[in-house]
Amino acid sequence: MNEERIAIAKQLLRDGDYSAARTALCEILAANPQNITALVHLSTALRHLELLDEALEVAQSALGIEPDNPEVHFRISLIYYTMGEIHKARDHISKAIALDPDVAKYYWEQARLANVLKDIKTAFECLEAAYRLDPSMFSKRARTELWGLRILVGCIKLRGLIAWGILATYVLLFEIGYDWFLLKLLAAGLPFIGAGVYYLTRRRQRRAVGAFILGLLWGGATYAIARWFFL
Repeated sequence: MNEERIAIAKQLLRDGDYSAARTALCEILAANPQNITALVHLSTALRHLELLDEALEVAQSALGIEPDNPEVHFRISLIYYTMGEIHKARDHISKAIALDPDVAKYYWEQARLANVLKDIKTAFECLEAAYRLDPSMFSKRARTELWGLRILVGCIKLRGLIAWGILATYVLLFEIGYDWFLLKLLAAGLPFIGAGVYYLTRRRQRRAVGAFILGLLWGGATYAIARWFFL
């Protein structure tokens, strides 16, 4: 009987009828105050009704009954996010992930919080984890943005190599001259080749391919610039 009533309440939540869902869930809890599922969904209804203190109280009562329930930590994280308590929200979503690392929506929420805190690396890693677990939750636009973020993070990780390549290219071509050009061009690309070999030894084929491709692009660009200056 309770399962049917909870299913009705969940449908009310999906329909956006939060007041009716609140009433239905309160009736369930009147008969069984320790029904975790009802408490979790009631906290959601209250959050959408912007009764945040009450929502937090309900979610924390659920946490008192089941402190190791990842869904409860997830709902508390959502409430704290709505309240603007980003660090507290992050603490709870981290606990949810630690308790159940196979739920895509937890990583999605962690990514959102990391983005607010300007932690691009963590946001990227969490989005990657969410996509790996459930690609269907990503719209076409979100997938395109994820690829853009992959490129940005890749550039950040390779910034040392890029700086080294710029310096090496400048010294080898413009300070030393055009003699033995191809040998110098190879030397300028060595950081990227080295990175590719390193990633191969770590069995990270995608990054290895990316480093080799970047090396080829770098060499092509350097060759074009050198011809323009010297020939």
